[in-house]
Amino acid sequence: MLLAVAESRVKLSPPEETAEEVEARGQLRPAEEAVARLHRLNAGGAYADRDGEETFIKLRRAAVEDVENARKAPRGGRASGGS
Repeated sequence: MLLAVAESRVKLSPPEETAEEVEARGQLRPAEEAVARLHRLNAGGAYADRDGEETFIKLRRAAVEDVENARKAPRGGRASGGS
């Protein structure tokens, strides 16, 4: 009986996150927000000229890479919910 209770508790308990998982989760949201901010600035005309376009492309590539790296970080064996 005690074994059954313990097993059910283990199934119901969320897995503990490692420090790497917590850090990765903490990095993903700001990285996604940086991409969204770049798109808002671009839509508002912040990168309108040729140099601005090159700057936007460079910054967007770096921001998207940050998002991808945050998504690739350890997740304790859980499947990532990529888009």
